[in-house]
Amino acid sequence: MVNLLRDIRFGFRMLSKNAGLTLIAVLTLGLGIGLTAVMFSIVKGVVLSKLPFDHADRILFVGTRYLDRNEATTTVALHDYLDWKSRQGSFESLEAFQQSTFNLSSGGGGAPERVRGAYMSPGALSMLHVKPLLGRLFSPGEDAPGAPRVVVLGERIWRSHFGNDPQAIGKTIRVNGQPASIVGVMPAGFLFPVHEEIWAPLQLNPNLKRGTGPQLDVIGRLREGVSQSAAQAELAALARAVEQQYPDTNKGVTARVGPYTEKYVNAQAAALLFVMLGVVGLVLLLACANVASLLMARASVRTKELAIRSVLGAGRRGVIIQILIESLILALIGATLGLLVTGAGIKLFNASIADANPPFWFNTSIDPLSLLFVLAISALAGVTSGLVPALQSSKINVNQILKDEGRGSTGLRIGRFTRGIVIFEVALSCALLVGAGLMIKSIVNVRNMNLGFDKKGLLTASLTLDESTYPQPADRARFVDQLLRGLSGRTGVASAAVADFLPTEPARVDVYALEGRVYNEEKDKPRVHKAIASPGLFKTLGTQVEAGRDFGAEDRADSLPVVIVNQSFARRAWPNESPLGRRIRLGKAEKGVWRTVIGVAPDLRMNGFDTTDRPDGVYVPLTQEPPATLRLAVRATGDPLALTQPVREQVAAINRDLPLDAVQSMVEVVSKNTYAFNLFGALFSLFGLAALILASVGIYGVIAFAVQQRTREVGIRMALGAQRRDVLSLLLGQGFRQLAFGLVAGLFLAWGISRLIASFLFQVSPGDLGVFVGVALALSAVALAACFVPAQRATQVDPQVAIRYE
Repeated sequence: MVNLLRDIRFGFRMLSKNAGLTLIAVLTLGLGIGLTAVMFSIVKGVVLSKLPFDHADRILFVGTRYLDRNEATTTVALHDYLDWKSRQGSFESLEAFQQSTFNLSSGGGGAPERVRGAYMSPGALSMLHVKPLLGRLFSPGEDAPGAPRVVVLGERIWRSHFGNDPQAIGKTIRVNGQPASIVGVMPAGFLFPVHEEIWAPLQLNPNLKRGTGPQLDVIGRLREGVSQSAAQAELAALARAVEQQYPDTNKGVTARVGPYTEKYVNAQAAALLFVMLGVVGLVLLLACANVASLLMARASVRTKELAIRSVLGAGRRGVIIQILIESLILALIGATLGLLVTGAGIKLFNASIADANPPFWFNTSIDPLSLLFVLAISALAGVTSGLVPALQSSKINVNQILKDEGRGSTGLRIGRFTRGIVIFEVALSCALLVGAGLMIKSIVNVRNMNLGFDKKGLLTASLTLDESTYPQPADRARFVDQLLRGLSGRTGVASAAVADFLPTEPARVDVYALEGRVYNEEKDKPRVHKAIASPGLFKTLGTQVEAGRDFGAEDRADSLPVVIVNQSFARRAWPNESPLGRRIRLGKAEKGVWRTVIGVAPDLRMNGFDTTDRPDGVYVPLTQEPPATLRLAVRATGDPLALTQPVREQVAAINRDLPLDAVQSMVEVVSKNTYAFNLFGALFSLFGLAALILASVGIYGVIAFAVQQRTREVGIRMALGAQRRDVLSLLLGQGFRQLAFGLVAGLFLAWGISRLIASFLFQVSPGDLGVFVGVALALSAVALAACFVPAQRATQVDPQVAIRYE
C-alpha cells in the first residue's frame, strides 16, 4: 500500500511537470467519457427503464399478429379480447384500456381544461398494485352501461382543481360535459398508461357484431411461476381455437405478448439507440487511442528515467504499474470533466423530448448506475490508453539506454504502434463522419423539402366533441359550421378549415376497393391514408386542388358521396388515366359506400415523415362523415399566434365547456413531427464532430512525434544532398499510406453503420456516394494537413543541428 501511494504521488508530480500534455489528455478523455455516459444514460432511461410498480417485469402487453399479411399490432379486437380473457390462465387477469383526452371543468366559471386520460376496465388499475392516495379504485359493475359516472383523478388535477382537499372524494367534476363523482386520487407520479391524469371506467358492448367494435390496448400480469414464453404459447393456442370457431373474422389472427415498455419503444428505435451507444463507444476508443499515443510519446523521452527505476529495483512490473497509474489518474480527472459533459447532454436531451410527452417511466438522469458506469468506463479508458505504452516501456534494454548518449535513439521501437494509431483513428473517424453526413443530409432534406403547402401564417389547434353533447353526426357537422362561420368574421382571420388530421401528421389508414377491380378476400385490398376535411382546407393551407374541384356547399350528408384523392394515389390507382369520375369504396364492403372522385389534391405528407410508408391518401368531406376529434387550421393575416384568444372566444361562444387544446403554429407542428430526425441527426453530428477533432489532434500528435523521431535521419539525408521537397515527399508519403489504409477500413466500417441507421434516414440512400466521397476527401484534407505541418517543420531544421539531435 505504501508503494502504491508513493507511485500515485510520483504520478501526480510527473503529470504536473507536463501540464500541456496532461491538459490535452484530460480534455480528450473527458469528451469521450462524457459523450459515452450521455448515450448510456439515454439508453438506460429510454430502453432499459421499467415500470415503477411491484414486479413490473411480469406486466406484459398483449397484441395481435396477422399471419396472412405479416403484420403486427399492439392492440386486440374487442371480441378477441373477451374470448382470450375468459379462457386464459397464464395471467392473474387480462385487462383493457383506451387512451383518450377529456374535457374537464370543476365549475365555478373557470376555463375548461383538456387533459390526457384513459378508459380502464375495472381491474386494470388494481392490477398494477398501486394504492390510491385517497379513496378507492374502480369496482366491478361501474363499467356497466347506465351505471353512475365515476372517475379517478391524478394528483396534479386533484391539487389544481380541489386545492389538496382530502374531502374531494365524493365531489362532482364535469367530464366531457357530464357530471362524474370522484372515487379516488392516485399518488404523484402515477401517469399510467403513458402520461395520463384522469381515468374513467371502460364500457364495452359484447353484443356488437363480431369484427366490429373498438381495438383495445390489453395488459396482463403474469401469474407467479409463469414465463412470458408460456403465456405466448397459451394465447397462441387460444387464438387458433377462436380462429376455428370464427374463420370468417379470425383467419390468420394470433396473439403476441411482450414487456409492457416495449409497446412504446419499438425494436427499431431501441436498436438505433444501441447503435448510437456503440458509435459513441468508438469515439471513446478514439480518445483512448489519442491518449495512448501521447503517453507513448512521453514515455519515449523518459527512457533513461524508466531505465534507472528498473535498475533500482522497480523491474518490469514496477514500470508497467507506474505508467498505468499515470494513465488512470488522467482518466479519473477526465471523468470529472466527463460528468459535466454528461449533465449538460442529459439536460439537452430531456429538453428536446419534453414536447413529445414521453412515457412517465422514462428516467434519463445521472443516477447511481450512471455514476458507476462513468467510473467503470473511466477505469477502462485509463487501462486501455496506458496499457500499450506501459508494456512497450517495460521492454527497454537497460544496458543500451544507460550507455546511450541520446544521439537519435530513444530506446523505444514504436513505429508500428504509431502507424497503427493513425490508421485506427482515420478508420473510426471516417465511419462516424459518414454516419453524421447521412443524418445531416436527412435533416437538410426534411427542412428543405416541399411540403406541398405554406406552413407559415397558420394557427392550429385541437378540439374533441364529446358524445354526450354531440351524439349524432349532424350535431358535429353543425358545430363545425358554426365555428367556421364565426371565425370568418374575426379580424385577422383570412380563412379557416377543419380536418381530423393536418399535413405532416400521419392520417389513419383504411382499406379501399376500386370499382371494376376484383378482390378475392378482404386481406387482398390495398390500404390508403384517409383524412376528413371541411370545404376550404386546401385554400387555408395555401394550396389548391390541381384537377377537378374542392369540396363545397353541394357536398351534403344526403348528396352524392364524393372523395378527393392525392397525386400519389391517382398515379397508383389509375396510371396514365384521369381519376375524375372514378369510384372507390373505403372500409369493409359491408360498411363502405361508393364514392366518386371529384378532385386531385397535391401530396401533403399524409404519411407524416415515415419513409417506409406510402404517401397515398384520400379526403372525405366532413359533412358526410363528421369526426369527433377535430384539427383546426386558421390562416392569419399577421402573426398566427395572435389569433389564439379570438379562437378561444369563438369556441366558448358555442360551448363554454369545450377546451381548445394543442394551440401551435404550423411551423411548430412540423418541427415537432420531425424532431426525431433533428434529435438523432444532432447526436450523430456531435459524435462526428468530436471524432473529427480527436482524429485531427491525434493524427497531428502521432505524425509530429514520428517526424521528431526521424529528425536525425532527415538531417543526414539533407547533408547528403536531399532537397527539402524530397524530404517533404518522403514524410508525406508515409502519412499518405497510413491515410489510405485507414480510409479503406473506415469506408467498410461506415458501410455497416449506414445500414444500421438506414430506417432513420429521410430521402437519403445508405450508400449515398456523395456523402462517402465527401467524407473521404474532407478527412484526407484534414489528415494531410496534420501530416504537412510537422513534415514542413522537419525540413526547416539545420542538418548539422539535426545530426547532433538528442
